[in-house]
Amino acid sequence: TLRVEKRAIRDARCSVFVSCRDRDTVIGNSGARSTIVPNGVDVDFWKRSSPERGHNTIVFTGAMDYRPNVDAALHLCEEILPAVRRSVPDARVLIVGRDPTPRLRAAGRKPGVEVTGFVEDVRTYLEPASVFAAPLRFGAGIQNKLLEAMAMEVPVVASPLAADGLRTEDGQRPPLDVAEDQDRFVAVLVKRLRDPDTAPDAAARSFVRDNFVWSRSGARLSRVLQEAAGNAETREVLCSPSL
Repeated sequence: TLRVEKRAIRDARCSVFVSCRDRDTVIGNSGARSTIVPNGVDVDFWKRSSPERGHNTIVFTGAMDYRPNVDAALHLCEEILPAVRRSVPDARVLIVGRDPTPRLRAAGRKPGVEVTGFVEDVRTYLEPASVFAAPLRFGAGIQNKLLEAMAMEVPVVASPLAADGLRTEDGQRPPLDVAEDQDRFVAVLVKRLRDPDTAPDAAARSFVRDNFVWSRSGARLSRVLQEAAGNAETREVLCSPSL
């Protein structure tokens, strides 16, 4: 796949990536003309109505037939949560998303675990969350589930892989906790669950609003398409690495 991608990029006027990490992985410092058009969220939709977060509730969302999500959800239910519950006995995990695999449905019968399957509105599960956990161990691109949780002002604990997808072109890192391994994941989740401060995470929402909204990405993609169609006036600007 990497060889095919590099050949396509070599022949293209400009390449588009959703994250800096993906661009760095594929083209590195090759000098190929590229630009970043990140995924986004509708911040007017993904906003909370409650002034406080919930208690002892860890949430993970996504399509639960997608392999990276399935792996992360099982890791959370089968390995991370039992360790968390040794310190916070009433901690619980909500796995929210359509088409859970049979193994995930079985995990929903474990103490402290609920696997919802399809829900009409994910916001109703993010609203009472204490913390959002994203222990993704493989994958690519931008995890929109993190953007949605952050827009809802839920604190996030994420693996380095999940967090790095939200790194911006100017070097900003998302305001979340990065857990490099299982022990660190457990420790940070316990700390978050024990924190008496249940105020929403305003910094998380601000980061999303400033960097990951559909209207801004849509405008940028429109300009890139104009360039690809042969608008020489914008070509050099759009495909400069500093855009």
